[in-house]
Amino acid sequence: MSPTPKDFVSNMLYSMDERISRVNTASIGILTLVDLDKMICNVTLKHEPTSQPITLLDIPFAYQNYHGSAIIIAPKIGDTVLVLYTRNNARQMLETRDIPDTDERNLFDLNNAIVIAGLYTDEDVKDTLIPPIKDQEILIHHKTGSEIRITEEGYIRATYKDKIARIEINELGSINILSPTSIMMTAPLVIINGMIMMVNSASVDFNQVL
Repeated sequence: MSPTPKDFVSNMLYSMDERISRVNTASIGILTLVDLDKMICNVTLKHEPTSQPITLLDIPFAYQNYHGSAIIIAPKIGDTVLVLYTRNNARQMLETRDIPDTDERNLFDLNNAIVIAGLYTDEDVKDTLIPPIKDQEILIHHKTGSEIRITEEGYIRATYKDKIARIEINELGSINILSPTSIMMTAPLVIINGMIMMVNSASVDFNQVL
């Protein structure tokens, strides 16, 4: 019996599904090893494409890096991360700065992985590990509570460990420094070009410092 047009369409759709199922786009995984010297890591995927968990080895992780300058946040074992897969061999593309010969084998393969970002889980939300941030703010936050924050109004605040010490630049350009202990300036020459006002302070013998 000859195949009908319906059979042909079904076979074609099945073949397309098979090919699409072998194309890896993005995954969520957990870091199991981090090498900061080589900027690579091992990632165990949270989903299981096979009957056994899959761990991707020596995967590069992305960071903001342009012309030798970089902003790098060191990842840690146990972090939840987002993994993307390049069309071609990612390791081959990253061997040098030059354009290599294109390898058209194993397109979107699991070995073409790159870790591009960390992710918060619902458990992190429950444990209040996510730092508070308001609309239109920019925040660089450390787990100790130290942070640099640019507010919606453009204020710049550098805070040490949950506001124990703080430096703030406001919209007038005024710089406010708050410290629970002391403020020290150490240099061969300290120049203050302006008036000094002492408020609620003990007397100071400037002859010792000028």
